[in-house]
Amino acid sequence: MTYGRWREQMYDYKEELRKIEEEITNQLELFLKAEEYYKNGEFKESAELYRQSAFPVTGEDCYNWGVVLNKGINGIQYPELAIKYFKQAADKYDYMSAQRVLTDFYYFGKVSGTPDYEQAYYYAKQAAKNSDGYGKYMVGLLYYNGEYVEKDYNEARKNFENVGCCCVKTDNIMMYTYYILGVMSYKGQGGKTNFSVAKEYFEEYLEEKDREYDAEVYYYLGMIYLKAENYLRDIDRSYLYFKMSEEIKEDDENEFWIGILSCALGDENVVNKESDTWLRKAEAHGNKMAKKCLADDNIKAKYVKEAKGNKDVFDKNSNR
Repeated sequence: MTYGRWREQMYDYKEELRKIEEEITNQLELFLKAEEYYKNGEFKESAELYRQSAFPVTGEDCYNWGVVLNKGINGIQYPELAIKYFKQAADKYDYMSAQRVLTDFYYFGKVSGTPDYEQAYYYAKQAAKNSDGYGKYMVGLLYYNGEYVEKDYNEARKNFENVGCCCVKTDNIMMYTYYILGVMSYKGQGGKTNFSVAKEYFEEYLEEKDREYDAEVYYYLGMIYLKAENYLRDIDRSYLYFKMSEEIKEDDENEFWIGILSCALGDENVVNKESDTWLRKAEAHGNKMAKKCLADDNIKAKYVKEAKGNKDVFDKNSNR
């Protein structure tokens, strides 16, 4: 089992992780002393310490050295040396864990302080070739955002859809994948808009742990149940999901639709205290249509009627 896998399963292998870090740290301390002797011209001393430090001779060895150097020895980090050994593992030995780390380092600017999307794409492709789910996801993300490569939703979708087929999937990668595939299916990116498929992806997302986009997912589910023209249409659920989204993060679009649906689910009387409370909140957050509905009961009545009757007005008040 590689050090990378120990890191992912550290709760099951804490003692093994401690031992391997201790062993590599001891090797690296000898190596760093040898480097210091060499720079000072003390070649005999440096040669002996180099021999004792046991240079890495496999991809796993190089990767492990990179991990420990990046983490730090005695409180001191060695980022340049860490990159050197990660690249040796990735390029010379085609070591997938190193390719994944370098993808992350270059994409998020951990090497030079600014993102290097070209290098991120290169290492993501190498990791993806080795059936790494994170590599596939990052290739998809680069195509989705048009970073280094030309924006291409079809290519992005193809890579995202293949993440689940990969042999290695890092923590939370499926959570991110389900979310972005749900958004793409909702918006018709890389294919036609399909609310049923979007709903399935968002529900898969909600099964994952340590989620980050619950407010957005609840909003999209609210819109799906509001906009769908088939069996999916359910304004009770739509109202519920907008409320759930609003509880996590206040948003003028949630507030607008909660206000409209408060009437649509009631007696359709536009003079509705709950509805007006939500519309005033949406107006305060900059929602222009809420302002118009509060100023003119006829405009509000139109939205309420069309929300109940599934008319095509929804996109007029959605920026997403």
